[in-house]
Amino acid sequence: MAMLISVAGNDPGPGVRAGLQADAEMAQRVGVHFRGVVAVETEQDEGGLRRVEPRPAEEVEHQLREALMEAAMLGEVAIKTGALGTAEVVRAVARVAADWPEVPLVVDPVRQASRRHEGVPPLLDEQGWQCMQTELFPLAWLVTPNRAEYGEGSEFARARAVLVTGGDEDELADVVDLLIVDGVARERREARLPGAEHLHGTGCRHAAALAMGWMRLGELDAAVEFAAIPLRSWMAEQLGLADPRRD
Repeated sequence: MAMLISVAGNDPGPGVRAGLQADAEMAQRVGVHFRGVVAVETEQDEGGLRRVEPRPAEEVEHQLREALMEAAMLGEVAIKTGALGTAEVVRAVARVAADWPEVPLVVDPVRQASRRHEGVPPLLDEQGWQCMQTELFPLAWLVTPNRAEYGEGSEFARARAVLVTGGDEDELADVVDLLIVDGVARERREARLPGAEHLHGTGCRHAAALAMGWMRLGELDAAVEFAAIPLRSWMAEQLGLADPRRD
């Protein structure tokens, strides 16, 4: 038995969702038990994100520890994080991760929604972002920014391994991901599914699949290949396309 624990934003709206709902769907697709810990409550409408309400750090820490104790009785477990809201929540997650160093931890460094109403706070405030770099990245087994989030890379220097995802670069024929381990970078290429760059929640699902892949296979390269299969299958379904790799 295996469990994915996700600490992320709650995205309860209709349609294709991100956050905990996306992670739960990916866990079901892979065949893994799921436990969600709400770090941020959100509401969205046609104009984008319209409410962001971080949960208390003490509550998040308690629920995460409780979930890990439950998962320990099942067997395998992995943690994935998404939107965390505040520095206090980031520190709470880091405290727990430090107590469970044997559990794979994949950090999706969610900071901003692609669209949000004026005056709505970010999904991770500036203090939280600084805290994530100094306290959570060193504990993470893998950090998964997209190209825009990664920038020139200095903010990710404390991470042991980084997978820079290229799915948001729609001008390229292939999706080019960059896996960086101990400062050494390698490219991974895959044929692009037309329109996939516009799907909501792709980054959440990818990070969740990576955590489950590492939990099951125990090795980074194998986890990267594992994660690509359910993610690509989901994208093809959403777009009404056949996956070329199955032809």
